[in-house]
Amino acid sequence: MALRQLEKLTKHCVKGLWLLLCCCFATSWTHSATARDTAPIVLAMAGVDVQSLYDSHVANTVSSICITCHRNGGVAAFAQPPAQLLFTGDTVVDRQRLDYFVAQKGSERVLNKVQGINHGGGTVLDPSSTEFSLLAEYLEATEPATPEKTFERLLNSVQRFRGQP
Repeated sequence: MALRQLEKLTKHCVKGLWLLLCCCFATSWTHSATARDTAPIVLAMAGVDVQSLYDSHVANTVSSICITCHRNGGVAAFAQPPAQLLFTGDTVVDRQRLDYFVAQKGSERVLNKVQGINHGGGTVLDPSSTEFSLLAEYLEATEPATPEKTFERLLNSVQRFRGQP
């Protein structure tokens, strides 16, 4: 029993350290790249397909809720000031637009907006909903890597593994 737990802990630590090294490598190796370029590189190095992650976590919410207003000709396009994030219905383009917006404005801004904070459309996702959780997971996974974010993610992983909040 203890041996299994030790093996599990070792796998998590090795994976966490490997991801940390990938983040550091991607951040330093792509020093000339923009911040939005680093997250996909790190995820790809970890074997994660960003489009599949978007499709499984976010695409349904965007196509059923967000695009109602956040599209060309939608209410958000005519708001004052106009929305900075408009979707097309093409999941590849929509993911790229969301990723670019997050790289420029941060994931917290998206999460605040869907909760109705400084959002002309009011609350569109309840923080306790599955859709909100999936969006938050996607944004956390794809937000550009910074040393601070990398450390925070690694610390959170260790705390979750230990059963701490």
